[in-house]
Amino acid sequence: MITLNSSDQQITPGGPTLAIQGELNVNTVIEHQAQLLDHLAEHHALSLDLSGVTVCDTAGLQLLLSARRTIEANHGSYQIAFASEAILKGAGEIGIELDAIGLISQPNL
Repeated sequence: MITLNSSDQQITPGGPTLAIQGELNVNTVIEHQAQLLDHLAEHHALSLDLSGVTVCDTAGLQLLLSARRTIEANHGSYQIAFASEAILKGAGEIGIELDAIGLISQPNL
């Protein structure tokens, strides 16, 4: 099952770090978008833990870029605290730089 949960262990100034697990692709992006919007109705910041993402396609990356633009347009803060190999591979395959999707530090690969 795909989940988007608040992590009790990781709190940022704008709220909890949200963890997306499973697939982040064309089949799941609508569900994740709705959950992200629910979070943003209560918080002005978004920190994502994507270490549990197993599949990421261009639709998933587009959601991440759109979330970043929306939050920053409203003067909020956005970051990806952790990214899985699937996120890194997906971004690399289409030429998106990791800082463009909000990854705060590039892992040593």
